[in-house]
Amino acid sequence: MRQRAHEPACGGQVAPGFALACGVLCAVLSPACGGQTDTLGTSAWLRVPGATFVAGPLPDAGGGPSVVAASITRTEVYPGLGDRRVEGSVASSATGLALALEGDSGHWLLPAGPPDVQVPDALTLSAPVAFARTLPLGPRTLLVQAVDARGHAGPPFPIALQAEPITQTDAALAFTLTWDTEADLDLHVVAPDGAEVYWNHIAAAGGLLDFDSNQSCALDGLRAERISWTSAPPAGHYLVRVDTPSLCGEATARWTLTATESGVVSGQSRGQSIPIDTQGPHARGAGLLALELDVP
Repeated sequence: MRQRAHEPACGGQVAPGFALACGVLCAVLSPACGGQTDTLGTSAWLRVPGATFVAGPLPDAGGGPSVVAASITRTEVYPGLGDRRVEGSVASSATGLALALEGDSGHWLLPAGPPDVQVPDALTLSAPVAFARTLPLGPRTLLVQAVDARGHAGPPFPIALQAEPITQTDAALAFTLTWDTEADLDLHVVAPDGAEVYWNHIAAAGGLLDFDSNQSCALDGLRAERISWTSAPPAGHYLVRVDTPSLCGEATARWTLTATESGVVSGQSRGQSIPIDTQGPHARGAGLLALELDVP
């Protein structure tokens, strides 16, 4: 069975305390949690894997807990990539968190984390975030809000971002997989020394997987994965495979795999995933060999 790092919020097989926190969040932050809410958030610019999407603005602030501190790993963000993480602390009275981009179609809900060992009387805030291909370029503001069990929300904590156009020239070597339906496809790259970079081993031989899109059919709207080397990659022979853990109800998924070296295309292949490709294990060594590349 394929294991993932992030469990879904407000649904699935979760611990009782986690489920209770999700229930409180849905009850106090938005009555729509049990109604016609778009929990996939495919229309939103911001994506928070493992969280629950609720259409509409953040709840009004009114005497709720505060966000002590919040920051993002890099304030430059790019449409279609998901290699950022929000970290921080919230007051200990918080039961949950809400994240949104100012002007977006909705917000994301998740429980507050465990006690922060570095900040007295505070809980941790930690969430991976991604940005849809539709993210408008220019200055953007990420808002982080805490809420307590009585439904009182605190003031939003702003984080200034700058959305920039995506380019491939920032990588000495990159393998990019894109596909056309809301399926769960995975990119695997085997480096010359035999190390394999994929969803369960996201960094090896200097390469890094920037985002595991549509993991376990938690749709994020990206439909893209990239494994890249920002500095000189190891010389030798690279093997690149495309695995299909699930079609997520789709009939097929047509994919394109592109290799670039300092922004210049050096290899490309196309294929189609069908139901038989979802069979078997989906860990190290899985997938269809789609591309081979020799790097001098």
